[in-house]
Amino acid sequence: MQIIDKSLLNIRQATLDDIHFIAELKIDNPHIGEYSHPMDRMMNELFLREYKRRWEKKLNEGMCTLIMSANGSMVGFINFSACDAAVPDKIAEIDSIYIMPEMRRHGLGKLLCEAALAKIRNEQIRQAVVWIMDGSDATRQFFQAMGFLATSAIRVDKIRENLTLREIRYQILLEST
Repeated sequence: MQIIDKSLLNIRQATLDDIHFIAELKIDNPHIGEYSHPMDRMMNELFLREYKRRWEKKLNEGMCTLIMSANGSMVGFINFSACDAAVPDKIAEIDSIYIMPEMRRHGLGKLLCEAALAKIRNEQIRQAVVWIMDGSDATRQFFQAMGFLATSAIRVDKIRENLTLREIRYQILLEST
């Protein structure tokens, strides 16, 4: 088990220079609890350039990404954004959180998520949501431990003729600071 000196942790706002790290981490490592398939790596490599282009566009459109580094090396990131800035009671949505597998189970995901929730709270947003794939127990347990609760909202995306992705919305109400 790797020992992490938490005094050497750094969480900062991502820049366009971080796109390559984020794309590589996303491709090489599934979400916390996300399923992976042997073909994923090959397919993901084909889409690396497209992912970088889309991530750059999202970053320019207001998606917030926080990068975590430990002992001088980047180890994870979290993406989130306001769902609709025009609505008075804005809701932030956590799009994804990634921690390198060898760095998991050290509380780094929790620290990164707490930093994102603090930033969301500082923007006067009082609710955050995350969509969790049905059956992804590790992801569900992680966000429940962070205080997220399941809602009745379900999203079903048809990926292919015989493949659907079912996600459940979890939310957390944020108190004023």
